[in-house]
Amino acid sequence: MRGGRLSVAGVGVVAAGLMLAACGGSDDKPAPTSSASASATAIPAGYPSAAPTGLAYSEPGSELEVGTSAIVAWQPAQSTEVSALNVRVTAIRATTFAESFQDWKVSDDLKTSVPYFVEASIANVSDADLGGLLVPLYGETSADTLLEPSTFASAFKPCNPANFPKPFARGAIAQVCLVYLVPDGGQLTGVTFRPTEEFLPIIWKTPEETASPSPTSSATGSTSSSATASATNSASSSASATITP
Repeated sequence: MRGGRLSVAGVGVVAAGLMLAACGGSDDKPAPTSSASASATAIPAGYPSAAPTGLAYSEPGSELEVGTSAIVAWQPAQSTEVSALNVRVTAIRATTFAESFQDWKVSDDLKTSVPYFVEASIANVSDADLGGLLVPLYGETSADTLLEPSTFASAFKPCNPANFPKPFARGAIAQVCLVYLVPDGGQLTGVTFRPTEEFLPIIWKTPEETASPSPTSSATGSTSSSATASATNSASSSASATITP
């Protein structure tokens, strides 16, 4: 989906007592791939005017295939500095709680969700140090909602990390894996870069061959969970939920 206003849903998974560890980036740079149409001489409308210059930014509203790179400008909510990233989503796949959450107790309200794993290679092409920040990619669902990536209190071995390593300065590359829980048996239709509600999202579409398995779970028992979501001047939300091992 392009344009319009998406509601923001914060469905998170947190493992009790531990936090997703940010691992160091690979020394290998992302493989050269085609980028969305862009201009190296002008910053496209929609990006912050203070974005780093001299880069071929991808046009807002671009729809990309998995494996395609996009250069984007991003100003984290906690920063006054505008950074730039070369983002390449490399894989989107659906899984199940039975397959990937075998050692976790999943609360009843999450058992109807469908887990998705999203892998990406991201390079910092600006002077800002983004170490420790959550990767700014959101899941877009068949119900026209945006999902923030789930966060974990411990390393979730099937898919991690979701944060940039520390430090994450110019030239650093991070291989990341993000977990999205799509509510009510829905589908993840794509992964978007949408830093603000006004920004026309850049989206990597979920491949048609990516199946959406029926949400099942071999975990039993209940956990406490809470979630809050807000969309102000940025397309982000705060969320927390608890899944105990």
